[in-house]
Amino acid sequence: MEKLLSTFNQDFYSHNNTLFEVWNFSDLSQADLLEKMENPQKYIPSYVSKSFEELKQKPLAIFQITKWEVSPMNINLFTYEAIVKGNKHTPAALRSACIQQEDDSDSIIIACEPHDEESELTTKNKKIIKDYVQVHEKELLEITGRKYLEMEWYC
Repeated sequence: MEKLLSTFNQDFYSHNNTLFEVWNFSDLSQADLLEKMENPQKYIPSYVSKSFEELKQKPLAIFQITKWEVSPMNINLFTYEAIVKGNKHTPAALRSACIQQEDDSDSIIIACEPHDEESELTTKNKKIIKDYVQVHEKELLEITGRKYLEMEWYC
């Protein structure tokens, strides 16, 4: 288990080539974290129809660990840029923009909604997100194996 990054409210770990996110105000011990990382299938919620191994195959797979479960998530642009690409100067605004990949679609959706006080959907932050997507659209489509990119705003 390797801690990759801590933000003001989240910790990110890598374990067995898998990315995990944990809210850093949770009361999970290191032993609990390691147990869930070592045996994630035991903690996948019953409403998730795919196995952990199937979910892990999705490009940019990330899982959130809570006290009770290990859940697949949509990776946000901040996590992609800061952790996957290693950019230490990633704007917090990108935490508001998640990459949604539906199994039956040839599109990805960049779904934007307020995430925390550092990434509210202000005019300035919307511009940061739009500019990022414009510059990185081809890269995001290639890495996810999709043809189209759409953006949605929930504010």
